[in-house]
Amino acid sequence: FIYTIGKVYDDEMTFTSSNSELMKLDKPKNYNSGIFICKYDSIGNVLKTKYISEEKNESVNDAFIDNKENIYVGGDYEFRTYDNRSLVKNSYLVMKLNSDFELIWKQKGDTIGISSINSIYLDNKSNIIATGGFDKNIKFGKIEFSSSKKDPIADIGSSFVAKFNNRGELEWATDSLGKFRGGNGNGRGVVCDKQGNSYIYVSTPYSNKFFTKIDKSGKIQWINTIKGNFSDCNRKMIIDDNDNIYLCGEGSGTVFLCNKRKYRFLSR
Repeated sequence: FIYTIGKVYDDEMTFTSSNSELMKLDKPKNYNSGIFICKYDSIGNVLKTKYISEEKNESVNDAFIDNKENIYVGGDYEFRTYDNRSLVKNSYLVMKLNSDFELIWKQKGDTIGISSINSIYLDNKSNIIATGGFDKNIKFGKIEFSSSKKDPIADIGSSFVAKFNNRGELEWATDSLGKFRGGNGNGRGVVCDKQGNSYIYVSTPYSNKFFTKIDKSGKIQWINTIKGNFSDCNRKMIIDDNDNIYLCGEGSGTVFLCNKRKYRFLSR
């Protein structure tokens, strides 16, 4: 089966099947926006679709499906600040839905800082690894992180990685990626190998980007640096059956791939 998921603003959406049949999805009244999910069969026929929202203008940045057709969604929701009710900000959101698109559990951030989940992945034990960015502060239960510094040219202050078990309970969280080597950052991509290790791509508003390995207990194993004049277009990584990881992007000059003080040069 093929699943599409995204954000909807209009009052209705129309999905066309390969057999020319139409399926319409109506947005509930008084809802500004929310998340839609649509399931297709292998020949492009629409099987079912659903609108998901709690009137918080939720957005989705990434999704993952397991072998039982449970769907995991990472993104954010909107809230109005306490001191200025006209100011709208975002906080992270991760949800698990069953095969009928019904909510099993969700975890969401507080309404103090600004945060978002950009990428999620399931490890070998069906735990959810989520990465993204935050500004000012972020809370995961009793765990709270603050941005390493306020950067006027960065939309998000620091990166984070969090691990939730399949019941939605937090296992660990770290913001070390945003502070290591003195740089702010934003977690953009994550994959996991067969041993439960996680690999995260962290973007920054500067020429340095980071490629990081974290073990299954949340400890950083190594951080590689990518330097040079290139755009920050990467939003996804892939990993093959041999646990090789593929990361691609766009560059306009020389790119330096750094590992243990050894450098590889890629020139245009």
